[in-house]
Amino acid sequence: MPRSTGFRSVGFPIRIHAGANALAMLAEEVDRQRAKRVLVVCGRSVAEKTDLVQRAKEVLGERFAGVFDGVLAGSPLPSVEKGTAMAADTGADLLVALGGGSAVVTTRAIIILLAEGGRAQDHATKYPPGQPPVSPRLMQPKIPNITVATTPTTATSRAGTAVIDPETGHRLELFDPKTRPAAVIWDEAALLSAPPQLCLSAASSCYSGVVGGLQSESSDPLTEGDLLQAHRLLAANLPLVNMKPENGG
Repeated sequence: MPRSTGFRSVGFPIRIHAGANALAMLAEEVDRQRAKRVLVVCGRSVAEKTDLVQRAKEVLGERFAGVFDGVLAGSPLPSVEKGTAMAADTGADLLVALGGGSAVVTTRAIIILLAEGGRAQDHATKYPPGQPPVSPRLMQPKIPNITVATTPTTATSRAGTAVIDPETGHRLELFDPKTRPAAVIWDEAALLSAPPQLCLSAASSCYSGVVGGLQSESSDPLTEGDLLQAHRLLAANLPLVNMKPENGG
C-alpha cells in the first residue's frame, strides 16, 4: 500500500484575550471554569514593582485566595514546593500564572504536585540507559490555570514542565497535557511592565524556537503557517525593543 501523502495537525483549545485592559477578562475566564478560590502565582518583582497583583485582586473580588510571589528564575523545586503548600493551604481551585516563562512553568509544576502528591522526582521522565525516555502517566485530575503574560514565552501552551532539582542540579521533566492553560491574557500594561532587556531576551528565545521549528522536516502546512507568521512578527519587532524601550517595541 502506498504511503499516505497527507498530514495530521493537532490543535489545543485555548482562548486568548489581547489589548488594553485585557486583564479584565480574567473574571469571565474564572467563571467559565467555575472556580471560587484563585491563587495568583508570580515573582517578587511583579508583586512589588507593578500593580498587576492589585489589578488581578480587584478583578477577582471575593474569589481572590491570595498570592504566591516566590517564583524564581528556572523554577527550582524548593520554590515550587512552597507554592504547592500555599495552594493546598488556601484551597485553591484555579491558579493564575502572572509573569513570564518561570511563572508559567512554576504554576504547572504546582498543579502537578498538588494533584499527584509525593515527590517531583517520582513523577519525572526517566531516561534508562540505551532506551527511550519514559514519562509516567499522571492521571489525577488537575485544577485549571490561566496565564497573564508579562513577557514573550514559548512555555505557555506546552504540556511539559521542567523544574530544577537542587539535589542533582539537573532538570526534572514533568509531562501532563492537562496542565495547559484554559486561557491566555495579553494585557497591554502587563506586557509593558517587564524591563526592555528581559523582553528582548525572552523574545530572542522565542525567535530561536521559531527558526528551529521552520527547519523541522516533520512540519505540516498549518504549523508552518503559524511559524511563518510568528517569524514575521518577531523579525519586524525585535529590533524595536532597543529603539523604543518605552513601549516594548
